[in-house]
Amino acid sequence: MEALTLHLVLIGGALVATLSSLWWTVRHREKRAANEFAVFLVAVGLWAGVQFVEILGGVTVAYYASFGVEIARGLMAVTWFYFTVTYAGHQSVLESTLGRVLVGAGTAYLLLVTGVPPIATRFTFETIHVVRDPLTTVALLGTTPFHYLAQVVGYVLVGAGTVILGFRLIETKYARQWQVAVFLCAVGLVVTFDIVSNAAVASVTGVDYAVVGTAMASVVYIVALYRGDLFGFVPVAREHAVRHIDEGVVVVNPDGRIIDANQAAQSLFETSVQVGETAETALPAPIGTHDLLVEQTVGRTTVTLQGEGPARHYEMTVSTLEPAEAPAGIVVILRDVTDREEYERELEQYKAFVEQSSDLLTLIDEEGRIEYANPQTERTLGYSESELCGANSMEFIHPEDRERVRAAFEAVLETPGETVRVEYRFRSADGEWVWLESRGRNRLDNPAIDGVVFNQRDVTAQKERSAELRRQNERLEQFASFVSHDLRNPLNVAQGRLALVAEEVDSEHLAAVERAHDRMAELIDDSLALARAGTTVSDTTAVDPSALANACWQTVATASAELETDADVVVRADESRLRQLIENLVRNAVEHGGEAVSVRVGGLEDGFFVADDGPGIPEDRRETVFESGYSTGEDGAGIGLTIVKTIADAHGWDVEITTSEMGGARFEFTDVSLVTDEADDAPMAASAAGGRRD
Repeated sequence: MEALTLHLVLIGGALVATLSSLWWTVRHREKRAANEFAVFLVAVGLWAGVQFVEILGGVTVAYYASFGVEIARGLMAVTWFYFTVTYAGHQSVLESTLGRVLVGAGTAYLLLVTGVPPIATRFTFETIHVVRDPLTTVALLGTTPFHYLAQVVGYVLVGAGTVILGFRLIETKYARQWQVAVFLCAVGLVVTFDIVSNAAVASVTGVDYAVVGTAMASVVYIVALYRGDLFGFVPVAREHAVRHIDEGVVVVNPDGRIIDANQAAQSLFETSVQVGETAETALPAPIGTHDLLVEQTVGRTTVTLQGEGPARHYEMTVSTLEPAEAPAGIVVILRDVTDREEYERELEQYKAFVEQSSDLLTLIDEEGRIEYANPQTERTLGYSESELCGANSMEFIHPEDRERVRAAFEAVLETPGETVRVEYRFRSADGEWVWLESRGRNRLDNPAIDGVVFNQRDVTAQKERSAELRRQNERLEQFASFVSHDLRNPLNVAQGRLALVAEEVDSEHLAAVERAHDRMAELIDDSLALARAGTTVSDTTAVDPSALANACWQTVATASAELETDADVVVRADESRLRQLIENLVRNAVEHGGEAVSVRVGGLEDGFFVADDGPGIPEDRRETVFESGYSTGEDGAGIGLTIVKTIADAHGWDVEITTSEMGGARFEFTDVSLVTDEADDAPMAASAAGGRRD
């Protein structure tokens, strides 16, 4: 009696515990696999409830209730397998044909051979014994091999589910130790009570203590589920993130806590990702505080982390864990895309450079067809890219230039990597001929380009200016020829006649006439020099201003004047005209500064200067001194500084007058082409390279 009463208390307690667990589970069914766990609890409750009815009922009730116990026991095994497989993320087992057949056959066998009385009494149970008691009655069932086979099927289902869930829990190294302990403890309870029941350790034969252990295990799971967030731990994360992928994978539960992170995530940032912390604190901003994580929204974005070193860029992809209708959190996949972002940034810069370039950029295939033309091409020539692409480039070339361009194109095809330069006329959209200076380079060996790249500049204005300068030079040469021949010849005749008159007549007027002739000769020489100085400089060489100044000092009347040269630059110039420029500046210094004047030639960052310690030039006259005819002397023609300015202009230099350190005039020549490469033309060696001269 005492044993049966104890049994009644245990079964009743198990029923209450199971129903309580079921109530909690239903209330929190948003948890992962909570619905499957609730179905399992229903089976356990049915198991305990039928046993309770069996104990309280009479002989007939106990007889039929015994079959109900077997049915509930089988359902418990099946629902436990279903719950564990679902929770572990192996739904594919239940969805496969083989899985359905095996589980279905096992379930059918359990229910038929143990739960249907006509079948069970014929094949499964040998005898049925009933024990009476003033308080309880219990049906004791004899067993056969079919019954043991049914137990094996049930144990296989329960054991397989337990192994799957335990393996997934233990396999994930980020699981907390107490979670593993809870799981093992719950499994131990069921196993222990089942062993006690089957070994008939109890004093009353037929008492099924397994239902008590199962009910107690369900309570343990509930505590872990709602107080310890055992369901918040998602072993299925390994299905979403392969262990050895390069991307960092972080699993976040619905409460915002990190419950799993792979090795790549641990080494992705300066500090490791701590499981158990909130994503906001464990992940660096702005990842941890991003709206996708805070709101747990599916999406993809790129975030930038700015640390002590260079900025790092990460592509963040957020997805929810299955099942979709009751997500157990989110999976965050982080990929370091810094190199890709930098490449895209450089690509955008290059694209902007190509599109905004003032030069025309075209890509030509080996057949001469245009494959690409940048926007500057349309702005210069008037053709859109679609009008040019696919067309034969030779069709736009001036007929007189085609052979030369074709030869240059063939040359660039034969010499990959080399640059070929050619000038030609290109027909614009309005029919005008535009001069283009083109540099082509063969990049057919580069798969990303696969063509010949041409960089072109519109040089029409330069060509027109050059033509105009040539015409101007021709006119100046004609003028120089006129001055040299048509004016000098009559002067020579007058000078000869004056010499004959001087032999025949002695007159004070003859000296005045001779001085006038000499003055006329000077004016002719100056006019000739000015005309020739104005011609465009076409041929230049490397010239050392210091060396050239020393050479000039030997040919100009300098009396007791001193020269100091410390120019450390070499310029590209027409040596003859630069010599003429320096000679005029030296004469000007001696003329206005006196015979003891000091002259200095030095270098600038982009040119050179010539300075003296004479009286200088007032600021209000510095613009007019370069005008032809301006002179402060009585006998000067006023073209010396005009020649200086004309020679500077012919070279494309800027000239400015300032006050020298010595208080005199300083002529600064800037925007001068300097020779910086020793391999360039060797500088002239005119006298000594520098020093002082008297």
